[in-house]
Amino acid sequence: MKNFIAGLRYGNWLTRLYLISFPLLIVAGAGGIIYSFFINSMLIFLIGTALAVGGIALAQGFIVELHQEPEETEETEDFPLEENPDTGKAQDGFPKKVRQEKRKKEKDPAKRKERKTKKNKKQQEENTTEPEIADTPREEPEADEKIKENENLTEEKEERLEKPEEALLAYDEKKIQQVFYKYKVHKEHHPIIIDSWEEKKVWQCPAYIWLHHGQLHMLLMEKTVRELTLPASKASTLTYVRGVVCKAKKEYLSFRKESLLSKVFSPYLPVYHEGTKNGKPVIYKNLFELGEGLRVTGASVKTIMEMLNPDFQVDDIITRDVRYNAFFKEIYRQGILFREQIITIQEYREQIKETLHKLVATGVSEEEYESTLQALYQNKLITEEYISYYMQYWKRIQIENKYSNRRRRRGKQWKDILS
Repeated sequence: MKNFIAGLRYGNWLTRLYLISFPLLIVAGAGGIIYSFFINSMLIFLIGTALAVGGIALAQGFIVELHQEPEETEETEDFPLEENPDTGKAQDGFPKKVRQEKRKKEKDPAKRKERKTKKNKKQQEENTTEPEIADTPREEPEADEKIKENENLTEEKEERLEKPEEALLAYDEKKIQQVFYKYKVHKEHHPIIIDSWEEKKVWQCPAYIWLHHGQLHMLLMEKTVRELTLPASKASTLTYVRGVVCKAKKEYLSFRKESLLSKVFSPYLPVYHEGTKNGKPVIYKNLFELGEGLRVTGASVKTIMEMLNPDFQVDDIITRDVRYNAFFKEIYRQGILFREQIITIQEYREQIKETLHKLVATGVSEEEYESTLQALYQNKLITEEYISYYMQYWKRIQIENKYSNRRRRRGKQWKDILS
């Protein structure tokens, strides 16, 4: 009922006409059926039945739409939120508890001590018998040569980014609710930041994304709202774009002033690094390109990978080097995801373990296997302890294979004797 009333309040004239039509059809149909019994008219009965069935069909369509719309929670009466169990936040990024209660909990010394104890316990559980990996895999060599020049703002960009610090101020809870209704934002939507998309004239823009019928929908929260769609088939690859030189002080000015959306999207801003190019200090950021031309920030990638599962690609001096095998390059790609904080250290360990186990299963020689481990260590993708640990694993597998082959040969000999 709340959604029905909200649709009448905030919807456009088509939405209101739709909401009014199905109860009228049901009432008119029921009235026609009752009236047909009094005048004994089959035609009136059939017309009434048709009207009632049509009204019920429209009502069912409205119920289906309700399941796709965000649900309201206790925090606010007019902004739909849905909790994400993985992050503890609403799907649109807003905290579940009111900020006053959150501040009270943060100030409580007992709560802080309890959280610290839980954190320490979790870190102890993550320590396994496997050796630790390097804290941060090494950046690709020859970084200075790989840093790319960022194009100067064109007049078109300057026009679109005119007074960007005010772009997000107009969005309060009521405005966002109206936008969600107008564009039929799916229940399973997520916030990301699009750093640039030249083809669609998008720059440094927060956006909500969701999948529907094989299409990736993007609701761009610019000075005026835009919705763009991209077939999921055209977003099947994700490419690492390292070293985009930029002027950090002139970027993301819309986040400089405090607003509702700036709080939601701030965790997805790019991370800036200091480097050198031609002997001069520069500031650069690392981005990821989805499909062709759509570049997003590193913090947005985890959401995209969970939603689309694209093929992650890296094209640099390491991946083009024929001296490294495919297993080394796979761990190298996972190391980039770990360095950009897209996967956790535990996920990175699991990827290393799985990849090296696959390498052993190919029957690789001891020399090539050890060479792969040494290359991983030299590129700071693993620690020195990993080399001895996985060399022991290789030897254990060889012994197991030896005894397994011996048992098969003996079984074959007994089978030949008995036959």
